[in-house]
Amino acid sequence: MVIFYKLLFSNNLNNKSLDILNLSNGVYLLKVNVDNGSLVKKIVIE
Repeated sequence: MVIFYKLLFSNNLNNKSLDILNLSNGVYLLKVNVDNGSLVKKIVIE
């Protein structure tokens, strides 16, 4: 079973960072959209 949630969203990341300190343990997918495509990375928080 896979459950998807939009946890964080930002249109403007001037400092190129997201605060993920308050996320619960688990596996998250980070999707970054840019003008010429997108990139998905897996993040594991233990």
